[in-house]
Amino acid sequence: MDSIKISTLTDPDSDEVIELLARAYLSNPINVAALGGSGEEELKLSREFFRAGCEIVVRSEWYAALFENRTVGVVHIVKSPGCRLSPDQQDAINPRLAELGSDVASRIAEWLGEWAKRDPDTDHYHLGPIAVLPEFQRRGIGKLMMQHFCERVDEAGTPAYLETDRRENVGFYEKSGFSVTEQAVILGVPNWFMTRPAHAAT
Repeated sequence: MDSIKISTLTDPDSDEVIELLARAYLSNPINVAALGGSGEEELKLSREFFRAGCEIVVRSEWYAALFENRTVGVVHIVKSPGCRLSPDQQDAINPRLAELGSDVASRIAEWLGEWAKRDPDTDHYHLGPIAVLPEFQRRGIGKLMMQHFCERVDEAGTPAYLETDRRENVGFYEKSGFSVTEQAVILGVPNWFMTRPAHAAT
């Protein structure tokens, strides 16, 4: 889409970005499993989940896909070891997650804990979240954001890593040079863990 511009995002904890993330991820299988569904009540939980994450864990680089000055997509890039919660961040986010209810908080903790222990110990850039508003999906916006991500990590000459719980996304990421290194079932949901070797910038 020629009308889409990728720009640095300076306010990832804004209401606009929180709403985008909450809606874009609401139907993801792991989010459904953690939040207990994908209806209006779960959308409220999704907003609070992403609000807690963005307010407490905001770090590294955020970029927005803009359409007519509206943010329709976002992508987060973080350099290791910043992709792991510090003790202070963990202490800060736990009470926020507890506000979502004990069952939801427990499932989120299990999910994120399983993801965290698979995070590579080696130097890497971590992709995620990456999201597009549902009504703007399948228009090539995700592809543009992935191109931006790959250019960024190639400039640094650094490997990349991501997690996905959508089987159809595996092929999408493979087109950008990622390959599956591990699979696991978390909260009853298949997950794929993917890495991309360092590439020289062209």
